[in-house]
Amino acid sequence: MPTNPTPDEAAATRKKYLRWMRKQWDMTALAKQGEDMVFCYSVWGGAFANLPAKDWLEALRAGRPDEVPEIRQRSWADAGFLAGEVLTQSGGYRLLPWLLLPVGHHERWSTLQRVHMIGPTIAAWLLRDLSFLMDYRPDIGRSVIRLRTRPDSSWFRALPVPAQACYLPMSRWVHEACIEHAVYTESEVGDLATPSGHESAAIHLANWCAARDLDAREVNVHWYGTGSGNV
Repeated sequence: MPTNPTPDEAAATRKKYLRWMRKQWDMTALAKQGEDMVFCYSVWGGAFANLPAKDWLEALRAGRPDEVPEIRQRSWADAGFLAGEVLTQSGGYRLLPWLLLPVGHHERWSTLQRVHMIGPTIAAWLLRDLSFLMDYRPDIGRSVIRLRTRPDSSWFRALPVPAQACYLPMSRWVHEACIEHAVYTESEVGDLATPSGHESAAIHLANWCAARDLDAREVNVHWYGTGSGNV
């Protein structure tokens, strides 16, 4: 059974997860090429699917699309289209700095789902991971991101619950833990594969964590990590 984490246990799991993130992403490069990150999350899907996302990304950037399955080429095309659309409509923001802006949380969650192979869970997964970077109070320019050295999660805790829910990927491991700990019942949330069902479950989790003075993202990572064995 997934454990009900203490604040210290949840924070420790988060630190392990952040170590993985630092190995994966170069923030300087991503600020200019956020579609890379969006593409990789669309490939990884339900979390660490062991598909060669980075190899496919390299092939696509090198002009070798024949090495990449057609369905993944579509994800890459969608990510590129989204990046161009954001650049035009946001006053010149590149994709990743735009995703890190501390407003329009639901808009970003919904917009990411326009990329092929990104549904409500993967969109929230990507936003949750980016939100951990937001704890470092980044200085965000239109094409530059600079992280500060000391984290501060007060911005997330200050968000209304519906906004927090956009950062909580309800994977099957998290869902099972929520059922075990009576966060909600199956009938209360419906189909998690739909945006409405996913959002309902995430709101229940955010409320449950707020009542216990827990960071909902940390609990989310803890239950994902202990369930999947990836953290």
